[in-house]
Amino acid sequence: MVNPVHLKTLLEVTRLGSFAAAAATLGYTASAVSQQMTALERDTGVTLFQRSARSVVPTEAAVVMTRHAAKVLTDIEALMAAASRSQDSGSQELRLGIFPSLATYVLPRILKNPAWKNLGIDLRVSVAEPGQTIQGLRSGGDLDLAVVFQVGQTGFAWPNTINRQWIGDDDIRVVLPAGWGFRADAKVAADHLSE
Repeated sequence: MVNPVHLKTLLEVTRLGSFAAAAATLGYTASAVSQQMTALERDTGVTLFQRSARSVVPTEAAVVMTRHAAKVLTDIEALMAAASRSQDSGSQELRLGIFPSLATYVLPRILKNPAWKNLGIDLRVSVAEPGQTIQGLRSGGDLDLAVVFQVGQTGFAWPNTINRQWIGDDDIRVVLPAGWGFRADAKVAADHLSE
């Protein structure tokens, strides 16, 4: 397992360009920074720096790892903040993904309902199209629950780790020019429109 402290040190070494500068920023000795980077190389099995007597140059592996390390450290900070909020508030967090029109018209009505307020749920909403929302449900994803729409049999890639529940059908209305010859109240099959 990679130590998050080592990832933070890696970020500083690559940002500042030396073990000594990173050590000064982090409050370590240069030797401690060197030991942390050696441990990180051992844990990951990759060489992170080309070392010489006067400098360290990050390898491509270090550059790639640095990009990912920044996200990992941000996620760890978010995890700690969420845990702290949850403990302090006594409420449960629910991460919900919904599509834009639902966010605009339905969600505000639900949130204004007094029954919702009494549930003690700290709602975190992500608004995106269904394909993106489904990605957020994947194992270890950003969402706990998603409400999506599906037109016809569109081929969404549903993760095996989720259960789907159909909650209803919605009529789709097509606006056509009067010159097309359909009555305003006519029900028109989709294949008639393709011609």
